[in-house]
Amino acid sequence: MPPPLLFLPLGDVEKMAITPNVTVHPHLVLDWVAGDSSFTMPNRKARNQAAWYRNAQPLFLFHRPRELQNTVSRVWPLEDVQVPNRSWELVDEALARLAEHHEYMRQAGLSVPEVPDEWRERMDKLGVDRGER
Repeated sequence: MPPPLLFLPLGDVEKMAITPNVTVHPHLVLDWVAGDSSFTMPNRKARNQAAWYRNAQPLFLFHRPRELQNTVSRVWPLEDVQVPNRSWELVDEALARLAEHHEYMRQAGLSVPEVPDEWRERMDKLGVDRGER
């Protein structure tokens, strides 16, 4: 079971208490717990939003590689198949975006996820960052 469902009454109540004096809709709590938005008061005004976004940067930086890796996986040709050049262009574009994101992660002081060997080989041919530093 996803951890937020252990304590969030999604679909069961209109509001839930997150402190003795603050009640909000469970969906707002879910967004906050999942790191999708800053804490929102019952009046729907966010508190300390600039600080929240600054502190949430690692969450954003770690979600993006998964999206980019999924893109590479979708466009990566199957083995033993004659591949049109356009397919390799899509792979190369996706790998270049992934390499660019690896650099953003490093600049933020975060470790970069490894990539599969065949991606690494292709990234070497392209001369782009493989994400291993």
